[in-house]
Amino acid sequence: MRGQLSDGFVHQKEFRTPGMLAPGLFIQFLLTNCVTRPDFIAYNLKYRKNLSRRLVRHLFRGKEAAWTVKSEKDLRMAEPGFDVFIFDSFLPRV
Repeated sequence: MRGQLSDGFVHQKEFRTPGMLAPGLFIQFLLTNCVTRPDFIAYNLKYRKNLSRRLVRHLFRGKEAAWTVKSEKDLRMAEPGFDVFIFDSFLPRV
């Protein structure tokens, strides 16, 4: 299995420098997925509304993991748009 981890890189100060902007855009907007064809994408829950993430999900029908879910509130927010969840410092009720 091959997965891709992504985030809202263009919102981070480190990626606003000239040498880092292009790689940040490629990773954030999943522009290499047509070539790499990951089996799943693990995307930062904070940027769940990213249009490119939703388009890639629709086009390639891959599984998506929300990271990092730290509370019941985060889990409720992630459930409609993600298939699996990566938890940190939190155990969901079964």
